[in-house]
Amino acid sequence: SALDAVQLEISNYGQTEDRLDRETSALNGYRDALALQDCLLREKARLRWLQDGDRNTSFLHNMIKLRQLKNSITSLRVGQQLLHDHGLIADHAVQHFSSSFTRDCNIVNTGLVERLIPHLVTDGENQLLTALPSAEEVKSTVFSMDGSSAPGPDGFGGCFFQFCWDVISTDVIS
Repeated sequence: SALDAVQLEISNYGQTEDRLDRETSALNGYRDALALQDCLLREKARLRWLQDGDRNTSFLHNMIKLRQLKNSITSLRVGQQLLHDHGLIADHAVQHFSSSFTRDCNIVNTGLVERLIPHLVTDGENQLLTALPSAEEVKSTVFSMDGSSAPGPDGFGGCFFQFCWDVISTDVIS
């Protein structure tokens, strides 16, 4: 190829500005050719899938088998031991994740978190933040909503709540 020839010339006769420019040009041409080849192969694979993939053909079944093999765990290393039996692999996975996501009763609270993380909210502020809103606060919030805003998860917009407040207020507040 042109790139090999220029690189051989550079290694035999040394670097010159002209040879480096020709190498850069040949390298760009090589990269363009690789990109075209990649594009062609992707198109051929897509075309093959469109022709044969959706029908109940051996191609489809082979693709499913390949996907299942790719997504399966055939062996698992546990320390120095290599597990091949699917039952042992499954048991080890269940045991591993069960122990990872259950509380360790041996943890001792040393108070380190409380000493290192500053108290940003006082106890009084925390009580105000966690207290349930009063009926008047709920009503003022409902009537401060934009009536033409998008409906919430229940499907009702602000206009509905404002218009029907006398009927629905006890249900909304509770």
